[in-house]
Amino acid sequence: LVHFEFNELFSYFDPAFSSHIGQSSTVENPSFRQVEVAELIPALLDLYYLLTDARASAQVALSLAALDALRKKSELTEDIRGRASRSIQAVGYLLDKRVSAETLLSIIRIARNDPAFVPSHPVAQAPFRERYRERITDTFDSDSRKLLQDKQSDETKNQLRAVFGDLPLLDIEGYNDATSALVQEFTPFALEWVEPLRIIRTFTERFFMPRYSTVIRSVIVEGYFNNRAMQSAMSASYSFCEHLGERLSEFERLFDDGGSFNLKILRGYVTEMEKGMDFETPLRKMIDNMNAHAKNLVQQAAVQYLELYNFSAIIMEDGKKPIPDVITNVRTLTGATKNAASFQYLERETGVFRGFLEIMKKYAIVGTLSVSMRDAEPAESEA
Repeated sequence: LVHFEFNELFSYFDPAFSSHIGQSSTVENPSFRQVEVAELIPALLDLYYLLTDARASAQVALSLAALDALRKKSELTEDIRGRASRSIQAVGYLLDKRVSAETLLSIIRIARNDPAFVPSHPVAQAPFRERYRERITDTFDSDSRKLLQDKQSDETKNQLRAVFGDLPLLDIEGYNDATSALVQEFTPFALEWVEPLRIIRTFTERFFMPRYSTVIRSVIVEGYFNNRAMQSAMSASYSFCEHLGERLSEFERLFDDGGSFNLKILRGYVTEMEKGMDFETPLRKMIDNMNAHAKNLVQQAAVQYLELYNFSAIIMEDGKKPIPDVITNVRTLTGATKNAASFQYLERETGVFRGFLEIMKKYAIVGTLSVSMRDAEPAESEA
């Protein structure tokens, strides 16, 4: 225990301790800050192993006194015995009341999200065969998914080029290929919805919001609908898509400090697994939750964009009729100065909108696209 590097542990809370690592000195006036528990797990585990066998007994006090006497080259006096005894009593109080092995174990279990975790000497023998069989199954499933995704990605490249041209796909912070690659170094897990989320963000921020949203919103808000239920439904779909960028940003913030998918904690799990520690269970739970959240975003976005695509077909069809069937003032709205540029984009890039949804069919359950627009081809988009 006396060889434990406490200055290194304290440096997580106050960087000033870093300069004292390996030294017998320490910081006189520390300024501690809160840190993520995942960052401390390696040091806490080391300290836990030491505290498990640490005993502040009378025999230890006597041994310490004898060593002190040898160091001073003097007799084992009562004064030396007394100082050693008082020191060991103080250490015993700290071990029992402040930094016990049980307290550290509780912290580690909370960080792992595993209340049954025992770092050493498990009470029950682990079901190694079952774990091996489960891991082999997970690996096979992961490899199968990867092959399917690679094939799907190759098929999607041409479609993406037709829809977005040379425009690069926008990234999602946290939920990306780099994080997936990190996880796959030591596990069969992967982030399964990276590409569709990037496609959705690119379409939303490069096409829908700057080009199509103005005229669609104007028609929904100012249109004279013969079917009020349709107006209400389109209003809900538009609201979702209008705020989709914010939803993606909220998802990204879940990967920040304090978020449900804190990347520091994820990296801590991976680091410990690299050292041979078993953090697969909490990591699996985190990845499963990430994927479930991402999948829900993809599905919702695809469905709501489909509704607006079909609605845009109605706008264009109604505008060509002598007497519109659905929105009586549609020609007035699409011809208004404030909406003219947006309506031209919508007409010219109908194929872009449709091509985006054709791609999303690979990732989500999407209904029927408007038959009247089925022959639309992706127009060359303007970057």
